[in-house]
Amino acid sequence: KINFNGGDNGIISAIFKVGDDLQQDMLTLQMIRIMDKLWLKEGLDLKMVTFACVPTGTKRGMIEMVTDAETLRKIQVELGLTGSFKDRPIAEWLAKHNSSALEYERAVSNFTASCAGYSVVTYVLGICDRHNDNIMLKTSGHLFHIDYGKFLGDAQMFGNFKRDRTPFVLTSDMAFVINGGDKPSARFQHFVDLCCEAFNIVRKHGNLLLNLFGLMASSGIPGVTMDAVRYVQRSLLLELSNAEAAATFARMIQSSLKSWFTQFNFFLHNLAQLRFTGDHNDGNLLSFVSRTYT
Repeated sequence: KINFNGGDNGIISAIFKVGDDLQQDMLTLQMIRIMDKLWLKEGLDLKMVTFACVPTGTKRGMIEMVTDAETLRKIQVELGLTGSFKDRPIAEWLAKHNSSALEYERAVSNFTASCAGYSVVTYVLGICDRHNDNIMLKTSGHLFHIDYGKFLGDAQMFGNFKRDRTPFVLTSDMAFVINGGDKPSARFQHFVDLCCEAFNIVRKHGNLLLNLFGLMASSGIPGVTMDAVRYVQRSLLLELSNAEAAATFARMIQSSLKSWFTQFNFFLHNLAQLRFTGDHNDGNLLSFVSRTYT
């Protein structure tokens, strides 16, 4: 970790990372910022959080650290190793950091908007390897993703199985925050509307994204080829009308939320971290219930 004096911006913290090609991260973050600018230009503020990423050499570079943020894994394992299967971890963590009703509602609003934005981003760009250490949450409710080493449909494998089996990550604990509980509500329909509007805005400017990826196809960045351009083109569903594309994306939301595999993937990652780092809380780690029976 390195701290820089940012003048009026205060101290800027960064990590120096070695071993990963950060060109992919830099390109992905640039594309996310472009999409966010397109949304803002259309009056849609999805509370997107991004960060600086600067490659400084072969498989090394600087990554800005986002303050007041925690990984989804650490939030979930506060309720035990099986916290990824439970509905309340995110809501309880946000409530802990937003004590008043007004602060909590603001955090939920930020969460809903940013979750919608990153659902669209990760689908369009084919962001893979989405375990719960690659998804982070600020105390203000802003959700964001990190580590874009697997993108444009380059799915992470677990043996012979794809670990990324859904269009994007949307789990029951995320829906619990959006709904304000475990029952469906109008708030979730608002989330769906945000996703569909954001997707159609990106589709409206699809040629811009395709041209940018086309220009980068000869850059030498791993994974950025003309096949990658065609992947994004397929993701944008440009042959559909806005209504048809919105209906298709709504079905993706449903299929992502109904999938059990995302939470199982999170659980496997929790086990791996427990094995290799010993990072766990004391107590009944493998309990699927909140009480211990004797």
